[in-house]
Amino acid sequence: MGEAVTRVVCLEIDLADQVSSAPAHELSYRQARPQPYPDDLLRHAQYYSVFGRQAPAHRSVLLFVGGRGQEDATQEVRWHGTAVVDRDRADYQLLKTAAERRVLVAETDGRVTLGPDAVLDDHDATLVCLERLDRDGRLVFYPAGKSDLRLGAKAARQPVDLVVPINPMSTLLSREAVTATAGFNGSYFVIVEEEFVSDPFSFAMDPIGLVITDEVVVNPPIYRRPAFLVTRDTYGNENDDLLYGGGMRRALIRTIGPENWSATLPGGVVVAGRSVRLPGAMPMAVNPAQDGAECSVWTPTARAAGTFTTPQDDDRVDFVVVGEAVVGLKEGGGTRIPMNAAVIGLQKRYASPVVTAIRGGDRVVKHQVDCGPDAGRPLHGTQGWVPLIRDGRPCDPMVELAGLDFAGHEHGSEDCTIPPVFLPDRYVVEENHAHLAIGLTGDGRMYVLHAEGCEVRTYREGRDSQGASPIELRDRLVALGCVEAIAMDGGGSAAIAWKGGLASKPSDRFDVSQLAVERLLPGMWLFHRE
Repeated sequence: MGEAVTRVVCLEIDLADQVSSAPAHELSYRQARPQPYPDDLLRHAQYYSVFGRQAPAHRSVLLFVGGRGQEDATQEVRWHGTAVVDRDRADYQLLKTAAERRVLVAETDGRVTLGPDAVLDDHDATLVCLERLDRDGRLVFYPAGKSDLRLGAKAARQPVDLVVPINPMSTLLSREAVTATAGFNGSYFVIVEEEFVSDPFSFAMDPIGLVITDEVVVNPPIYRRPAFLVTRDTYGNENDDLLYGGGMRRALIRTIGPENWSATLPGGVVVAGRSVRLPGAMPMAVNPAQDGAECSVWTPTARAAGTFTTPQDDDRVDFVVVGEAVVGLKEGGGTRIPMNAAVIGLQKRYASPVVTAIRGGDRVVKHQVDCGPDAGRPLHGTQGWVPLIRDGRPCDPMVELAGLDFAGHEHGSEDCTIPPVFLPDRYVVEENHAHLAIGLTGDGRMYVLHAEGCEVRTYREGRDSQGASPIELRDRLVALGCVEAIAMDGGGSAAIAWKGGLASKPSDRFDVSQLAVERLLPGMWLFHRE
């Protein structure tokens, strides 16, 4: 037996470095481009075939690739009483229902269709959906078992065990970092099946929490969590030295939530959180215990308290907002609160221009975030997990969780952590796993630490890194002189790239010992140096 090993990769970036008067660096968050590669789709399908509550047994998976901006609005397609105005999400609901009834099957020629026993009210609609998606090349079937000439008829008509709706905006860090000096993973994202199987508004690979790129807020901060930000300007503070406080772009860590968020809905209606001073904006009441406000907003955090639908109110119209779009609406309340989206409810006299704009084809929502006077208008940003160091003092992750939005699973309890995923606190905080953390010093240096980990089922003592706890990474960052630090997404998502290749070993194994598999990401932080 070998000894337990923990490997930690450290990336150091000098953000205060400069050439003449121009910054010698660029640190930015980049979303993946919606250009799915065939091997990427197969990687997604393999992931969901292998991982799940049925593991180590495999299952048949049908990937449904979302259009993302190319959808046609449907009329009166309903789910849980909500009119779905995004056809992709309505199509997913049709396919998921057929799979649950065990009538969605794959023929030996690879076609996915309805089995002979299908007796559904929406039989024709499901077939039309399948034909359209197949024609557009947006269906990928991954069988659970082998299919070749030796099996003959046994391979015919495999039922689909799981339908996975995929956001095509995903890519590999190693691929995107080819032209960069370095890179690392960013925000959390929807990946576990419990996050989307009961919710047509949630697609795998959708980002979770705040995402800012090139000053555009592409995903709002519906959770109150710390964020890693890169600002356009810097304003000196007591921890800055003269050089770093002299107008260079600076990285910051700030706690951001719905109170810092404002949104311009279709039709020009503007709503804003309590910390935002925006003339003419309607104030948001976030997750109110009693309705009646002109504008109410419900987030997945409300689910932790057992609230899964918005209150009934004949004088209110609810709008489901995912990313930069309204994807659903309902009059009268009673709208199911999505797993990873917000419901904005407006009294009818204020909702009328929004409804009119949506019916005219406009579903775009423009977000803004007020990150505080020292941040100005951030260029880039993503939310992470918990603060590890604040104002030079180490933080206790368990204590920090109590003041943040880390609950939201229907079957969870008070020790839920990363919404909408159910994970016990002790699993994330106390046990060793793959983790990634970012630390900032007062003189402009930035450290990114990745503690390599490995899946428990394929871990080999002495050969695989056992990972580390967030507290271990925090203590390492303290020793490096960091005065601010944040823990980011960990597990198989945690990765660091250096000069075009991965500098750290991923923790995903697909149940094969020693086979480290890089996970697809919806975006990543990239560092370019002149």
